[in-house]
Amino acid sequence: MSDYISVTPGAGKSIATDLISGVDHQLMKVEYGADGAATQVSDTSPLPAREPKVASATVAAVGDATGSTQLLAANAGRLGVVVVNDSSAVLYLKYGTAATSASYSYRLAQYDIWEMPRPVYTGIIHGAWASDAGGSAMVTEL
Repeated sequence: MSDYISVTPGAGKSIATDLISGVDHQLMKVEYGADGAATQVSDTSPLPAREPKVASATVAAVGDATGSTQLLAANAGRLGVVVVNDSSAVLYLKYGTAATSASYSYRLAQYDIWEMPRPVYTGIIHGAWASDAGGSAMVTEL
């Protein structure tokens, strides 16, 4: 069987369109599958997606400090981040600079684990602790 059809305007097969500003835009249904098979995308059959696989990670211990401290530099290739607060002091983690107890994105108590949600933020990340207790944050970047 042929993998295409001929379309002659005014004759033969009909193609669904939506008229937008005087121009016909062809309407199509999204399907997936192997050659010779098709599954239409729907609420019950969503388009399959794969999470990216990670082959390496960078782990660093960042010592606690009461002033805002850079935990991670901006990284356009970042796929994820995990932070463990190994300090007995609360860690205030912030997307951006100048983290404080009054300006933060996440608050981590001792031994809290934070995994960056999707979508992945690729900008700079700062942290500040409530006190300098001699601990650190274990920061893993994927």
